[in-house]
Amino acid sequence: MTVASSSTNEYKTRTSSQIPLPLRPRVPTSLRTPLTRVPYADCPHTTMVKFYGFLVDEDWLLKRGLEKKLGPGNTPMERDCTAVRAAWDILDDIGAGECGNVTRVVTKKGHSYWCIALASSDPYESVYTPRNMPPQEMMDAVKAALEKPDDIVPKWWPCAF
Repeated sequence: MTVASSSTNEYKTRTSSQIPLPLRPRVPTSLRTPLTRVPYADCPHTTMVKFYGFLVDEDWLLKRGLEKKLGPGNTPMERDCTAVRAAWDILDDIGAGECGNVTRVVTKKGHSYWCIALASSDPYESVYTPRNMPPQEMMDAVKAALEKPDDIVPKWWPCAF
């Protein structure tokens, strides 16, 4: 920072050590609260995105994608793309392609699965949110398309990434 001197026309350069810093009150160590580690998925104050939907087995999606000729299954990348195309095809078949989502989610045991979701905790990810849930008819249509038994219900799943 350059500062002009009032007595002469000379310029002096001020170093960062000469700039006064704002004072912060120092909290004594005895009054500081210890930092506690809370698991990310269980913390109520995190912004982790969760999806409301059904878990789908990747092999089942791949089989459906190959039957409908949605892509090849030669390499791991092609298998993933075919499985995702099959999931989107299911959403398109029931008319939920505009508001649904296909994403990877994690179970409590740490296993990763594909999820066909109709709601999300992030309003930028889905039309439906926890405050505005999808209609029951739409959830029943997804359940029927996935050939899920009657005792299986959609759940909230944390996003895998």
